Amino acid sequence: MKQQPRFGAVGWIATRIHHLLLPPVDALRLSTLRGHVFHLLG
Repeated sequence: MKQQPRFGAVGWIATRIHHLLLPPVDALRLSTLRGHVFHLLG
């Protein structure tokens, strides 16, 4: 239960950063995430 607020704060900060960096980095993040998923799936 104590980790819930911490996770919420981290998620909020990550969301804010993501929104701030969304325009120039969105495509790169998407392609990178897709690459990691394909790598994990083999």
